[in-house]
Amino acid sequence: GPYLARAARLALHGICRGELAALSRTALVPGGVRVETQVTTVAGKAVRSDSLKRERRYRTVPLSADLLAELRGVEGPFVPVNPHTVTTTMRKCLAGTAWEKIGPHDLRRSGAKWMLDAGAKLSDVAAILGNDPKTLLTWYDLADEGGKKRAVAAVDV
Repeated sequence: GPYLARAARLALHGICRGELAALSRTALVPGGVRVETQVTTVAGKAVRSDSLKRERRYRTVPLSADLLAELRGVEGPFVPVNPHTVTTTMRKCLAGTAWEKIGPHDLRRSGAKWMLDAGAKLSDVAAILGNDPKTLLTWYDLADEGGKKRAVAAVDV
């Protein structure tokens, strides 16, 4: 359904799958969503938790105007499934394609990389994802050939 496309867009904005499953209209704030809860799976059941892993995980994530408008029109949870279902549904939809192993966290990682490649500050992207900047450097900001060429071109006179 439409929730899968919505989940993918929100993951690209840095929201992890447990947080995706907890978001609803009450999380909307001017310009984005406030992440304060998550859904985890305990003994096969979805359980809502106000306890996020780290203090910096409580954050406001900026969203585009069109995504905000779409979310304002949704009644109930934006992604009405448990975190495990987000991953399995995404993988079922992508089965048989070159992207069949992609999950929500891969989208989160890609979104972070694209933000950094577009020139966003490391500290800003870390704040959007709810990560420490060191974590972002270790797991998200991986070198690539295009980035190395752009870096050298910036100093090549």
